[in-house]
Amino acid sequence: MQGERAVLDMSTDIIDLEKIAELKDQLGIDVLKTLLDRFVNETEEMIEGLCAPSALDSDVADLTKAIHKVAGSSAALGATEMRKTLNQLEMLGKESDTPTVVSRVGDLKDIWHISKESLKNHGLLNA
Repeated sequence: MQGERAVLDMSTDIIDLEKIAELKDQLGIDVLKTLLDRFVNETEEMIEGLCAPSALDSDVADLTKAIHKVAGSSAALGATEMRKTLNQLEMLGKESDTPTVVSRVGDLKDIWHISKESLKNHGLLNA
């Protein structure tokens, strides 16, 4: 994943602007921004949980469930790279153990930072 992070640039679809435009048309900008703010909180809470020292004592199935939930939100809200990264992490959780999943949080944090900045740069976050 380190190599992927290095080549991730503006040409990569960090967020799906077409999907977001559809949501904006269907829901209105205020509802969309509210949903995106909830998504930000949900994602940051999940990442904090994975970064906590207690995460290593967690059951991998519980971690995978939390990752799956945020992956679904990422897909629904057009956070393309987050969805990809979370899906990879979810598969890793199904095939491996807690320390392996937790060891990949750095990559997830990097993708989240880029995704969140992209949402901000497109005026999609209230904060």
